[in-house]
Amino acid sequence: MYKEKVSVIDSRCGSGKTEWSIRYMNENKNKKFIFVTPYLNEVNRILKNCKDFYSPSDKKTSKSIDFDNLIEQNSNIVTTHQLLHLLSQETIDKINNSNYELILDEVMDVVSETQLGENDKKALIELGFFKYEDNNLKLGDTHKALKYNDQKWAYYKIVNGIKRKNLEIFENKILMWLFPIDIFKAFKKIFILTYMFDGYPMSPYFKFNDIEYKKYSAYYNEECNFFDIMEYGKEDNSDIKSKITIFDDDKINNIGDCKSSFTDYWYQFKMTDDDIIQIRKNIMNVIKNRAKCRMTDVIWTSFKNYQKFIINEKTKDKNFISHNIRATNDYSDKWTVMYFVSRNYNPIIKRWFKSKGININEDMFALSEMIQWVFRSRIRKNEDIMLYVPSKRMRNLFKNWLDNILPR
Repeated sequence: MYKEKVSVIDSRCGSGKTEWSIRYMNENKNKKFIFVTPYLNEVNRILKNCKDFYSPSDKKTSKSIDFDNLIEQNSNIVTTHQLLHLLSQETIDKINNSNYELILDEVMDVVSETQLGENDKKALIELGFFKYEDNNLKLGDTHKALKYNDQKWAYYKIVNGIKRKNLEIFENKILMWLFPIDIFKAFKKIFILTYMFDGYPMSPYFKFNDIEYKKYSAYYNEECNFFDIMEYGKEDNSDIKSKITIFDDDKINNIGDCKSSFTDYWYQFKMTDDDIIQIRKNIMNVIKNRAKCRMTDVIWTSFKNYQKFIINEKTKDKNFISHNIRATNDYSDKWTVMYFVSRNYNPIIKRWFKSKGININEDMFALSEMIQWVFRSRIRKNEDIMLYVPSKRMRNLFKNWLDNILPR
C-alpha cells in the first residue's frame, strides 16, 4: 500500500483521517514528515500527539526563516497552509534533497485570480514583463524578472510569479495564480486528507500537471482498535440517514425552487425585499413550530456579505458560523441546522480549467462544502439533527448523498 507518490485519503468527516495520520507518523520514526493544516488548533493537536514535532515560530525571525532552519535540522514539522504558500525556491530545494513526506490536511487553494487594471497593464508592458502578440497579452521578457528582488516593489508579486512560473495571463486581463507545482514534486510522498477530492480545484490542478493519485478510505479497525486505511470503496451513509430530519415541504422551501437560489449571484442580483421577509418568516417557523428548539441549539450560515439580510430577533450573530468553516468541534452540541447557501466554482477559474480542456464537477464541490459545514453540528457524534435547506438544488444533492448517490 502507498506505493504511489500521491495518496488521497477521501473519507467522510469524522471517519478518522487525522487519527490515522497521527498513528502513521508515530509508527514511522525513520521517516521525516511535514504536516500542513488550515487551522492552528490542528497544529496544536499534532504537537500534543506526535513526539519530536516542531512548529515554525516568528519570535526571533519570520516563520518562513524558522521553517527553513527546521528543514536544515531534519526536523518533523507541523505548520499551516498559509506558510506553504510562502516557501522560497531555496527552501523547496532543501525539501527535495531531504526525503520528506507531506501530510496535507484538507485541500489547498491552488488556483486563484486577480483582475489586471489598464494602468498596471500598460506599466508592465513598458517594463517589458508583458507584451502583445496577435492581440493576445502574453508574458514578455521572463529572464528580466530574475533581476528584480525588491519585495517592497509594487509589482514584485507579479515578477516573482513570472520567476516561479506560476503566473498565467487569461483573457487578456486576468492574472491566474497557480500554486507552484515544484513544491509538491519536492516531497518523497504526499498524503491528502479530505472528502470528495474530485470536486475541488486541486483535483483538476493535479490533472493539469500530470500528477496521478490514488484514493483510499479511512475506517475504524475494530479488531486492532485503531483507525486504518483501506482501498477506496463506495460510501454507505445508512448509519446517519435516519438521524437527519430534512424539512422537505413546499411551504418553507418554495423560495429556493430556482436553480440559482441562494447562490452568490442570487443574493446579489435576484433577492427581493419580499424574499428577505419570507426567509425570516420561514426561520421563525422552523425554530418555533418545526424544530421547537432554543436558540442555543441553532447554527446557521449564508454568504458573509449577506448575513445582515438573514438576521432577525432569533438568528443572532452568535448563531452564525462561516459557510466554509472546517476542522472544529466547537458546535458539536447544535442540532437545528439552517443552510442558506448554494455554492458554485469561481466562474473565472471554471473558464480557465475549461480552456485547458479540463472539466470540473461543480455539484460535487457544492455538496462537499455543504457536508463539511453540516458536520460541524452534533451529527459528527452520530446524534440526531434537524436540517433546513431552502435551496432545492442543495437539498436534492444532500438527499441523494444520503442515499449514496454522488453527482456526476
